[in-house]
Amino acid sequence: MNDKNLCEWDGGRLRLHVADCRTMIAALPDNSVDSVVTDPPYELDFMGRDWDRTGITFDHDLWTDILRVLKPGGHVCAFAATRTYHRLACAIEDAGFEIRDQIDWVYMNGFPHGMNATVTIDRQRRSDRETIRRVCAWLRDRLDETDVTVADLAREFDVSDSLIHHWTAGPDSKQPAIPGMERWQRLKELLHFDSTMDETVRRLNERKNTPSDEWERLPVLGEHASKPAGCTGERFTARDNLIREPSDTAKPFEGWHSQLKPMHEPICLARKPLEGTLADNLLTYGTGALNIDATRVPVTGRDREDYENAWRQDGDDGPKSNRIYGNYNHMKGGRPGDGRFTPNMIIDQEIARTLDRENATSVSSRHKDRSTVKERVTDTGWRMRGGLGSEYDDRGGISRFIPIIEYVPKPSDRERPTVDDTYHPTVKPVELMRRLIRLVTPQNGLVLEPFAGSGTTLEACRMENMRCEAAELSPEYARLIQSRMSRPIIPTLI
Repeated sequence: MNDKNLCEWDGGRLRLHVADCRTMIAALPDNSVDSVVTDPPYELDFMGRDWDRTGITFDHDLWTDILRVLKPGGHVCAFAATRTYHRLACAIEDAGFEIRDQIDWVYMNGFPHGMNATVTIDRQRRSDRETIRRVCAWLRDRLDETDVTVADLAREFDVSDSLIHHWTAGPDSKQPAIPGMERWQRLKELLHFDSTMDETVRRLNERKNTPSDEWERLPVLGEHASKPAGCTGERFTARDNLIREPSDTAKPFEGWHSQLKPMHEPICLARKPLEGTLADNLLTYGTGALNIDATRVPVTGRDREDYENAWRQDGDDGPKSNRIYGNYNHMKGGRPGDGRFTPNMIIDQEIARTLDRENATSVSSRHKDRSTVKERVTDTGWRMRGGLGSEYDDRGGISRFIPIIEYVPKPSDRERPTVDDTYHPTVKPVELMRRLIRLVTPQNGLVLEPFAGSGTTLEACRMENMRCEAAELSPEYARLIQSRMSRPIIPTLI
C-alpha cells in the first residue's frame, strides 16, 4: 500500500489504512488477529450519508474474510442498530461464526428520532409527488433501453441497489426519489439520455427539504427548546425551530410519531469456532475465553457494604444458597473485592437511579423483617414476595440486582473531533470501547477495526496497550482520526 494511505502511531503498533477495509483485510495473514471490535455502518441511510447505505455490513464475503484472519476462538464485538441487528448477526453466523451473546449498551439520554406525524403531513409538498414519480418512470425507461443494470449503477455510485430502485421506482413504490444534480449528470453520461428532464430535476432538487407553502402559513405557537447540551452536528439542528399549530388535515394525528426513542444499541458477540477443546485453543492461540476479571463491575460505597453482607449470610465461604440453584454460586469464583461478574448489559447510573425511584415499594420496605413481607400470587400462579430485594432483608432499590457500569453515556465534546468543519455523527464513548477490547482481547493482542470512523477503537487500543489494524475509507474521517491520535492520552477512571 502507498505510504500516503497508511498512518502509524506508537512505533507501528497502531495502524490506520485509508482504504476499503476489504483491501486491508485481504492483505492480512490467516489466523493473525486476536479480536474484532468494530462499529460498522448501521445501513439506515443515517442523515443521508452515503456510507450508511452501501450494504457492506451485511456482506457475507466480508465476514468470511474476517473469519479467515481471526485466530480460532477469537471474538467479534460488532455494534448494530435495533432495526438491522438481525441482518448483521445472520451475516456473521452465515460466514461461519458462532453467535455467543448479545450485549446491550443502554443509555438514558438517547435523542428522539423519527418524524412527528402532524409536522410530516403539513410540511410535505404533496404536489411534487406525482412529478417525482414521472421522473422515476422516465429514468426507468431510459435504463431499460440500455444494457446497464441496477447493480452496475450501484457499483458506479458506490451505493446500495435499493437507492437505484428508488430512482427508478415503479407506480406502486412508496418511496420514489430523484438523484442530486451531480449524480443526474453522471447518469446522463452512463445511460446516454437527453436533457428532457434536466429542468424538472433541477427544480425538484432546489425544493428538497423545503416545506410546503401551506406550512409557512400555519399559526406559530412558540419555539422548540435549544439543542441538548453537549450535542453537536447537523443531526441536532432543526430546519425550523418554530412550533406551528397543525392544520385541520393533520390534527387527527396529533401525538403520533414514526419511531420510539432509542435507549439501547445491541452488540453482537460472536466467536470463531475453536480448534479442539477450549483448553487446547487457549494454550495454542490464547483466544476462546472472555476476560471476566478485567471487566468486572466495581462494587463501591453503600453497594459494597450490601454486597459483602450478602456473602456473610451463610458464612464466609460465599453467597448464600437459594431454592432454585442451591449452592451453584459457590462454584463461580470471585470475592466481594473482585466486583460483580461481567454482564451482557451495560447501563449508566442515571438509569439505576430511575429504576430505584420507580421501585418505591422496594425502597420503602427495605428495612422490614421477612415475616412482615406479604406473598402475592401472580396471574401465572407464581408466588412472589412483595418488594424486590426486601425478602432478603437487602437495602436499596431494584438497581441492587442490576450490574451497573459507570461510563460516559454519550461521548464528550473532546471525543467528537472536528477538523475544518468535518465531524463524525456517530461517535462511541472511548470507555465503552476500552471495556469491550479488554473483554475479548488477550494482553498485547491485535485488534481489527474494519470501520474506524472517528478513531474511538484506535484510541481505546492505545489506552489499553493493545495493537490495532484499522481501516477507514473516507479521507475526511481519516483526518479526524489523525487529529485525535495526535493528542496526548488523558487518564480516565473506568
